[in-house]
Amino acid sequence: MTTKSRFKNVGTQLTHATVLDGVFDPVDPHILYTVVSGPPAHFVCINWKTGEQLKNIPMPGVVGAWALAISTTGKVYLGTNMDGHLYEYCPNTEILRDLGQPVPNQSHIWDLCPGPEGKIYGGTYDQCALFVYDPEQDRCEIVKSNVVESEHYIRSLVYDFKRDHLYLGIGSHAHLIQYDCATGQTTECLPPHYTKKQFAYYMDIQGDHLFVKMDTGNEVAIIDLTSSKMVYELLNVNSRSISPMDPKTKKIYYTSRGFLHYYDLHDNIHQSLDIKLPASWIETTFIDDYLVGFLGNGSVFEYHLLTKELQLYHPTLPKQNCPIQSILKGPDGNIYSGGYLVGGVAKYNPKTQTSEEYHDIHQTEGMATLGSCIYFGVYRNAILYEYNTQLPWDASKGNPKRVFDLMEYKQDRPFAMIGLEDKNLLAMGTFPDYGTLGGALTLYNPVSGAWDVYPNIIPNHSIASLTYKDGLLIGGTSIWGGIGAIPTETEARLFIFDVEKRQVVFDFVPVQNKKAITALQIAPDGTIWGLAEGNLFIFNLESRQILYSKNLFPVDYKDRSFVFRDAFFTFTHNGLIYGTIGGQFFQLDPETKETRILKEENAILLTVDDEGQIYFGSNHELWCYTPPRRI
Repeated sequence: MTTKSRFKNVGTQLTHATVLDGVFDPVDPHILYTVVSGPPAHFVCINWKTGEQLKNIPMPGVVGAWALAISTTGKVYLGTNMDGHLYEYCPNTEILRDLGQPVPNQSHIWDLCPGPEGKIYGGTYDQCALFVYDPEQDRCEIVKSNVVESEHYIRSLVYDFKRDHLYLGIGSHAHLIQYDCATGQTTECLPPHYTKKQFAYYMDIQGDHLFVKMDTGNEVAIIDLTSSKMVYELLNVNSRSISPMDPKTKKIYYTSRGFLHYYDLHDNIHQSLDIKLPASWIETTFIDDYLVGFLGNGSVFEYHLLTKELQLYHPTLPKQNCPIQSILKGPDGNIYSGGYLVGGVAKYNPKTQTSEEYHDIHQTEGMATLGSCIYFGVYRNAILYEYNTQLPWDASKGNPKRVFDLMEYKQDRPFAMIGLEDKNLLAMGTFPDYGTLGGALTLYNPVSGAWDVYPNIIPNHSIASLTYKDGLLIGGTSIWGGIGAIPTETEARLFIFDVEKRQVVFDFVPVQNKKAITALQIAPDGTIWGLAEGNLFIFNLESRQILYSKNLFPVDYKDRSFVFRDAFFTFTHNGLIYGTIGGQFFQLDPETKETRILKEENAILLTVDDEGQIYFGSNHELWCYTPPRRI
């Protein structure tokens, strides 16, 4: 067989109609505009009442859009993630136009809002830049870059038409900035007790009041713009936004713990309506006596304010392919894949070559096996799920079941996971929450149900990789923490954690000037092999010495703002090593250290099935490689 013929594209594993934002047409609110994430993303216009799909425009090269807004002239604007472009859709001409990158080298437009004279304002990541698009001039202008020094996100913004002010919600250390459009002056106006929050996540203005939703915690601060004072706080708000003000009753609506509530702006009272919604809403509007909302699951609800009746509509949205975020061979021999952003899990059977999809858990960053169970480490708040592969997948019956989360420890992304079969323990290494440093090691006992958390065991480092041998956990760190946190350390460390003593017994820098160790494996001879950026090192666990170190791959992180993961590799039965690094699938001879690139791009992750076939992800597709037999 040739090298090329050894590859097989297994195909797409997960599909979903993933929507991140949406807007109702102000003239005919039965018309809804949204973007279904891809790649490629699709701009979609639907009549949610009839279910008719009025427009479906593919957007080649676009992953998705977090931000949609309608200008005062009725045009629809959308800001994309990953490539940071601004698009304009004209309902009259039905033309979708790419306006380019408003701010060069920005990956995300996080929010858009309408201003006067058809203008659209937007905020970006990672330069915390504010821009404006002027339709008269047909061009974008950077209003202010690095609105708050050392911060990366303008996560939300809203324009105050009455006062000619913009309000900007900043992260990943929360700020609320008032920007005077006439003078360019900026003023910090975040209420003091929110200063330790991460994001001013969503904003809206109703009358003379600014509503600011904080993340995490889901509090909504209500600020009187005439006095600049906070007058009320709503708690546990899980709808992304509040509704517009009801033109008849002057109430606004929101959901708390999934139940519909109202807030009376004049009497400062809020009350539950005992109506539970199946998902958090993205956008709402009023049509006559109905509150109408677009839900994050792609459906639309219609709530009659007088009769209290709730009706759901399920318009057909085009399902798109989900990028693969994690893969693992389960104890049942199947290959499991986790989906990016929207989540979900796919199970591929190598014998029957068929796949099944499940959509009950969110974005899985890492997976591990222990006994007959698979454990899923889920973003956000480092949630752990347990799935018994000997029983049918049925989340309604607790399979998979949610075990715990690490929200109280400010942990967020569990990339490094491994089962310790001889101890019947699961080990999980995590990156912390946005804007913070210091990961954690967590050990979970599935028999007792107890878990122990060891935060910041290597100060100001996150845990990027784990392997295990004879009662010792060997971990590799990353100097990065949550997005938006500035590293205080300069070099990744290798550490040894004694499982019985429950403490770090050794740590050091195995390779100088490397920022992350993203892969560790036990070699057949018992040595520890690791990849620190593009550098392979071999570590003797007994002597605690480096036996070999050499840069084998042209991979470095010096210009990266953060790295969560990169390399994966495995020793195989034919005596060779196979792995992925820097988007490449490689072969490595462990004796000569000679490397060979077998696939040059879009190769991530790695696992091996019971027959020795190697699986890796390539965007939304699962690929299989059959290694040559040993001669």
